[in-house]
Amino acid sequence: MASTLKIALFFSIFCIFRLSPITSSKPHPLDSLTASELLLVRAVVNQSYPSSNHKLTFQYVGLDEPEKQLVKSWLSKPTTKPPPRQALVVIRLNEQTHEIIVDLSKRSVISDKIYNGFGYPLLTIEEQEAAADLALKHEPFLASLSKRGLNISEVICSTQTIGWYGEEKTKRELKVVCYYLDGTVNMYLRPNRRDNHGCGPRRNEDISIH
Repeated sequence: MASTLKIALFFSIFCIFRLSPITSSKPHPLDSLTASELLLVRAVVNQSYPSSNHKLTFQYVGLDEPEKQLVKSWLSKPTTKPPPRQALVVIRLNEQTHEIIVDLSKRSVISDKIYNGFGYPLLTIEEQEAAADLALKHEPFLASLSKRGLNISEVICSTQTIGWYGEEKTKRELKVVCYYLDGTVNMYLRPNRRDNHGCGPRRNEDISIH
């Protein structure tokens, strides 16, 4: 019985090693960026824009794939030097979208283009906070609160995306939804006054910010 278990265990281990892919010690030109390369990209970009008046935010970081011909040439002679490792970086800086190429071997930015096309990167925290603050200073909105006898100190505003369906627009837009706390600390839900088991939404006002 013991010998049978040993044979079965040996066979299982053999199958695991036999079926497991053998990892090459030499990186492939199309390998994803490593953790250390991502840290290097962040350091290079931050050093390249040290005097920014606005907080720099990273929207995307990934491998900038080398030309196909360069990869094919390397595959034919893997002992030669591989194509240079470069990263494509999308950032928001000074209210503009930048598409940046970072050369990892040179540790420098080799290309920086401002993107003005359609479709946009994620909204930054600063943009969302600015939109929410703007709503609380919007005169028609303040007038509607006063008309209803509501206290502005009880109003909290959050931001929501409005979607993009291919329109030719150049502005970054979002919707600000404002909630009236009415004494509760929960922005989204509060106990139902009819019982203590349900929850119900509070009144809200929608404002579109451009």
